[in-house]
Amino acid sequence: MTSHKQRRPPSNQTEFEDQNPVELGRGGHCNVALEVLLELYPGGEPYKLTDNGKDYAHVFLMFNGKPLDICGVISLGEMKTHYKNDSLFAKAISLEDVQKYFHGHQSPEETMRLKAHFKKHIFANLEKKFPTPQTLNVSERQF
Repeated sequence: MTSHKQRRPPSNQTEFEDQNPVELGRGGHCNVALEVLLELYPGGEPYKLTDNGKDYAHVFLMFNGKPLDICGVISLGEMKTHYKNDSLFAKAISLEDVQKYFHGHQSPEETMRLKAHFKKHIFANLEKKFPTPQTLNVSERQF
């Protein structure tokens, strides 16, 4: 299983903004996508995909009984297929555990830029891929 524990090299100013947010959210920055989803869907619960209970293949939000990641509402089967590992299973975790595991993965400036990029993607796909949040803590006009 691929672990996200390794620190990414420093990025240049346009690296994130020029990349597909789905690829970023599935390629090592799922922790930031999870934080954004928790802001927009505060009733959701953090989960991880793991094959041994310890490693993190991916983190996502369980919202109203359905998995939700940077792709929108998605099934566990689709995530297993994407990560090419049928032995993955979902395990509830705390946001603190996610933050501890991914500590140092992005700089505060990178996290801020990623969050803005992910929010733009989510707002552009509301009702198509993402449920309309009951309570939006962030206004679309901020982007």
